[in-house]
Formats: sequence, structure tokens, C-alpha cells
Amino acid sequence: MKYTCLYIISLFFFLIGLSACWQEEYIGQSQSSDDLGDGLYLSLYLPDQLSKNATRAVNEDVINNMYAIYFQETGGSMKCKGYKKLKNETPDNDKVYHYKLTNYPTGSKIDIMFIANLENYITPPTDGSWEGRTADDMLENVLFPPSRSESVWAANDANVYIPMYTRARNLTIPVSLSAGTNYVKDNSSPVAEESTDTPDVYKLLRMVAKIEIENHLATANLESGNVKLTLSSVQVKNGHLKGFIGNNAINGTADRITTPTLYSIGNVGSGLSTVANSPSIVDNKQTMVFYLFETNVANADVKSESNCHIVLTGKKGTDTGTSTFMLPIPAVNASLVADKDNPGPVLRNHYYKYVIKGVADNIVAFEVEINVLDWVPSSTNVNLTVGE
Repeated sequence: MKYTCLYIISLFFFLIGLSACWQEEYIGQSQSSDDLGDGLYLSLYLPDQLSKNATRAVNEDVINNMYAIYFQETGGSMKCKGYKKLKNETPDNDKVYHYKLTNYPTGSKIDIMFIANLENYITPPTDGSWEGRTADDMLENVLFPPSRSESVWAANDANVYIPMYTRARNLTIPVSLSAGTNYVKDNSSPVAEESTDTPDVYKLLRMVAKIEIENHLATANLESGNVKLTLSSVQVKNGHLKGFIGNNAINGTADRITTPTLYSIGNVGSGLSTVANSPSIVDNKQTMVFYLFETNVANADVKSESNCHIVLTGKKGTDTGTSTFMLPIPAVNASLVADKDNPGPVLRNHYYKYVIKGVADNIVAFEVEINVLDWVPSSTNVNLTVGE
């Protein structure tokens, strides 16, 4: 397909936040952390909810259920020792959720995977069949939602909960803990609450990217010299039909990942998936929100149709016929600056917002702004705590 050149003023936002909301309103009596009792705890810090007016299509900030999957090194491999569904909790007075962990292994070389919304897509076995499987095998061959018929996640579906993942690595958990509260720290024994050592802060990362397209139609909002583009169809080309819940972050404290986790499914998918046909017009603009699995770069040319990209079909100005346009995903460097001359992967836990302000013939140009927003955060701070 040959694409008509498109002039886009594009605001392209990445959301790499520090917390995910549990629910819109808290239900139940808040408890103090002093009431938790003995044991090993997972603590989730949730800051003030800044997101109630945010644009969203699914439960992208909701933890419907939480699981801990335990691994310990055996014979040179991290092998599953079991899992536990964590009891839903209400927050304490500091808006910290405390999940009590049970049935965890003790000793050294322990990893714990924490997965939010696992059971919305996978039914954990009751026959112990996960036990003995390696962590790598689980991540690639078990911990992924069923493949979809299209690469675009359904919008406006209240029953969709996005899986989120983090992993604590190389832990040493003694049989008998020090008195008081202790915090889990990668490559370390638990850190006592009164210690001068700093515990690690873990972050849950969503397994998908969020895309928002805001197409302006009012003349006053168009870039000078442009004509409006009235969209009749929005599609995604070469998106993947599946993704993996786990990510390739070296540790669970990473704010973001920079390379997609794809295992053997290839850099990109194939075919077209429809986001919207005849997008509705509200307040002189068309707005679409959808979600994509990760992809990688298949061709170094930003104009290449081999990469995953967005396909826009619509009428320019007063034209009676439709034209087709390509909206690429640009590369992003470590400073969160987009390189519009090079294609980039679709990365989990990132929020891409395109604001279209008209079309000019025979020009391909788009400005990209990358921000960390006070919106629904894309990750959750996690302290793993050991009770006294």
C-alpha cells in the first residue's frame, strides 16, 4: 500500500508512572500497618488518585486479583515452588495496601513473580503442574493471555483488566526473621525497618501499550496552512495477536523497559486490525483509545510498511474521495526524547498520544513531545515486607 503523505502535529505521550489505582472508591475500613500481624507482606503504595478524569477504555488501573509465584534455584535453574493468590486488602491510613504472603520458600536464591489480574486470563492449576517448571519456561509458555483475533484490545469493555508484572530476584528469606518488620531487597537478606539500608522499591508494569489518537476538525485548532482530516477508519497494521505478561527488565525496580519481550513470536505480526470505523465526532474532534501488545522494529526505515504502524483513512478538507495515511511509532532514547526519523518498537507500559491538527499535501512531518504525566500511572511502587 502506498500512503499519501501526512502532516501531523503529534503530541506523543509516554506514561511511565509510579502507581496503579486499585479502584475508584475504597470499600471497607482502612487498617493500620500495625494491625497486620506476623508474616511476609507485599506492600503497594498508591498515591492520590489523579486519574478520575483520564481517558481510558478498559480497567487499566485496577487490580482485580493478585498472585505471587515462587521460584528457587535448583540444579542451576530457577524452578517453580508453588503459587498463592493474595487476599484482597483495603489500604491503611497512608494508602498502602499490604498483601500477606504464605507458603513461600525459605533459604537463598529465591525469586518471586507478582502478577496482577492473572486469573482474568489464566486459570492456575490445582494439581501442582506448575511446580518444577523453570521461570523462563513459565514466562514464555504459560504466562500469557490467549491469542486474540485482532491485535487491538477491545475498548470500552468493563470486564478487561490489564495484566501487570514485577519480579523480586535473588532473595534470601530465613526461616526465622529478625524481630519487627523486615523488607525484601534484591540480592540480599530482608532489611529490618530500623536499618540504615534502603529497601528496594518494585514497580508493576502493564503488559500492553496505550495508544490515543485525537483528531481535531475545527479550523481554529488546525496547524496553519493545513486542511482538516475527517477519519472514516483507523487500523493497526502488523500488530501482534499475543503478548507476554512477564517482561525482560533486569530487576523489578525499573521504571520502564526499553526493549520488547517477544521470545520466538517475531518482531511484528501481520494483517490489519480495526480500531474504529466512522469514529464519532464530539466537540469538533475524533478521539480513539486502544491498546497494543509489544512489537519490535522490522525495518530501519521509518516509512516502511514492514513495521507495526497505524493506518488512517479519511477525507482531506472538502475532498469527496478518501485517502490513506501512515502514522509510525518513532524510536525513543533513554531521555524519553522521540526520534521521528527512526522507527521504534511498541513498548509495554507506555502511553502514546497523537494529536492530529490537519493535513498538508506531499509533506510528511510530525512533532513529538514526550512527557511523564500525572495521569493513571503505568506502574505501581511495590515494597515487599516481612512481618515481625
